[in-house]
Amino acid sequence: MKLNLAFLGLLLSCFVGRAQADFDAGNAAYSKGKYAEAILYYEKELAAGKTGAALHFNLGNSYYQRKQIAPAIFHLEKARLLDPTDKAIEINLGYAQERCKDTLLQLPQVGFEKMLHQATTVLSYDQWGMVAIGWALVVFGCFAGYYISHSPVQKRRYFTGMSLSLLLLLGSLFAGFFQKDEVYSDRSAIVFQDRTAVWSEPRMGSEPKVKLREGAKVWVLSKTAQWANVRLSDASTGWIQRTMIRELNP
Repeated sequence: MKLNLAFLGLLLSCFVGRAQADFDAGNAAYSKGKYAEAILYYEKELAAGKTGAALHFNLGNSYYQRKQIAPAIFHLEKARLLDPTDKAIEINLGYAQERCKDTLLQLPQVGFEKMLHQATTVLSYDQWGMVAIGWALVVFGCFAGYYISHSPVQKRRYFTGMSLSLLLLLGSLFAGFFQKDEVYSDRSAIVFQDRTAVWSEPRMGSEPKVKLREGAKVWVLSKTAQWANVRLSDASTGWIQRTMIRELNP
């Protein structure tokens, strides 16, 4: 039994080492300007079930260098979804989006929705989890201090500190769960073919409502076997063939 466990551990270590070797090889190829080779290594990582903001960021940058705008935007959007705090991702995504600007009106977030999004994306959901653990330790420390203290003044101070820390703990948990929900409930998709038509009904017939450029972002509302009902950046809706888009969270 011990031999089997040791063998399984060796296999796991080899697999992890190989995956890291592919990622490092992709980075080395990118640094030498061999972007097609870098893409092959990064895509092998994804095929092996690996993910992460760094992997999608590097892959998006590689596609951008190859002037493949749709996959570049797709992977940079995925990287931003996984780590909304990374300013480098935001900047590079902006460069890629400049290459596919369309004439549709871009409706920004406003009001409470915007404030909540900005407040919770200060940290990633993993980081919010670490903050919550920190405040939980403070709550425990204040409770211990309150329990062993005999001075009324000290007890009031510990109780006040425990109450404030508990509020901050709950706020951190809310922010983390909200941020995680935004990541996993995201229904956005990227258009992968230039001049993709958006129709008023799930069938091709009359003049399309609009044609989208490669790399445009849409939000999937519902799907059939061949069509997706999508919301565009100007809040209008229409139908698009599913083969023309790739969802960030399929």
